[in-house]
Amino acid sequence: MSQTNASNETIPAYLVPTPAGARYVLNGHELDPRRLVLSALLRGGSSRPMPLAMLADISGLPDRKALGTVLFQLQRDNWLTGDVEPLTVAREPLGEAVPPLLQGLSVSGQGVLADDNGLCYAYSGYTRDEADRLAAFSTGLFPLWRLYQELPAVAAKQEPSSWALVTGPGETQLTICPLFVGDQILHLTVTGTAGFDCPAFVKLAALLLRRYVGSC
Repeated sequence: MSQTNASNETIPAYLVPTPAGARYVLNGHELDPRRLVLSALLRGGSSRPMPLAMLADISGLPDRKALGTVLFQLQRDNWLTGDVEPLTVAREPLGEAVPPLLQGLSVSGQGVLADDNGLCYAYSGYTRDEADRLAAFSTGLFPLWRLYQELPAVAAKQEPSSWALVTGPGETQLTICPLFVGDQILHLTVTGTAGFDCPAFVKLAALLLRRYVGSC
């Protein structure tokens, strides 16, 4: 998509954030133009045809020209793609809608989503007791994650990051990633190397943003 195309009245395709774009949205609270546009798309802009003026408005950008510049940057960085199909999300409660997505993020189908108080919201591939323990564990690591992010070498990269821990005699790996969803902080834990670069993560981001921030 060029900036010239972006100036047209109607978006010629469904604009869907890539997994990398979805990770950027959930990697922090700072509302820069790229995060505003990607968030608006995940919250509903990717699910229906939308005039550029409307997308600019719900993204909080001043006009279509500013939006066109941001769209060009997002596509250049592979954070946005044009798709012939809309982005759809489940309408079931989180406890039912999230587990199938967690399965898609782990090669073993095991994952846990917790809130910032250590309460398990959804899980897959674990018993309830195991999921509750992992929820508390991932939340307890968050202050250490904050300290790690403040290291100059890490902060300079400005990239989404996660913990990769190897635990126990069987060398089981856990990947733990904080998710910033509006004013909420959720904690995602999956067994093995996390498959964040997949459609399931985009759907998870869209589902969480629509439930906690609101659809648009």
